[in-house]
Amino acid sequence: MSSNKDHIARPAQGRFFALSVPELLGLIRNYNFSSHHRQQIDVKYVNFCCKNRHGSCVAAFYFYPNKVIMQCSFPEEFSPVRAKFIMTSVVREFAELTQIPSCYQWTGRGTRSISYRAYLGKLNQLVITQRDRAIAIRRYRGDDKLSSVQRRITRSKETVFRIIELI
Repeated sequence: MSSNKDHIARPAQGRFFALSVPELLGLIRNYNFSSHHRQQIDVKYVNFCCKNRHGSCVAAFYFYPNKVIMQCSFPEEFSPVRAKFIMTSVVREFAELTQIPSCYQWTGRGTRSISYRAYLGKLNQLVITQRDRAIAIRRYRGDDKLSSVQRRITRSKETVFRIIELI
């Protein structure tokens, strides 16, 4: 059994994390996240705030190379109780997604992976999107060094998977 690759950042100035590490791991355990070989799901805390047409990013769930749940920080002016409720809802939704069988494929010349992101949208909505990415690996040539084998994203498509009305 390998060790986890958790990346826990401290909140940036003027920001906070809705769930502490023990709270998040407790939710993961309570919602029975399935993982390969009974390995614990990796946890990642990040301070960036990405906004797009769906809203501001709250969390993400990746399947490759390991299952990783990523929690984004909230601004200080956001209600901590509300942030905890939102993150609990996100973890519950992501727990259902762990039952999906194949979210990573080797395509011969590269990989295809699916991840999910949760955005806090307008009108009190939690928008879950599915991101489908194809990554091509450049062919190795005889005079290249192994370190020069590069990957590049050839296709990235993000579609709305589910919209949840928050109370």
